Amino acid sequence: IGGHDYLRAQNPLLKQTFLHMIKSVNLVIKDSYTPLGNGKTMHTLIPGSNLIVLEGERHGIHLQNPTRLFDTIKNII
Repeated sequence: IGGHDYLRAQNPLLKQTFLHMIKSVNLVIKDSYTPLGNGKTMHTLIPGSNLIVLEGERHGIHLQNPTRLFDTIKNII
């Protein structure tokens, strides 16, 4: 999609990982750091993806509120 994580990745294996992620089923989790439009764009461009909006959560939800993240993922799968 042109995100800086992919564009700045120096390791070719990391770039391959990003490309494989686009080809698999994905859950797009929108937090307060990422604009909603970006989440919608990713959801539209990634076939088979789900978009979840977690209001009030910061970009580090996996560190700050892992229980909410786990419960959200568990409810989707």
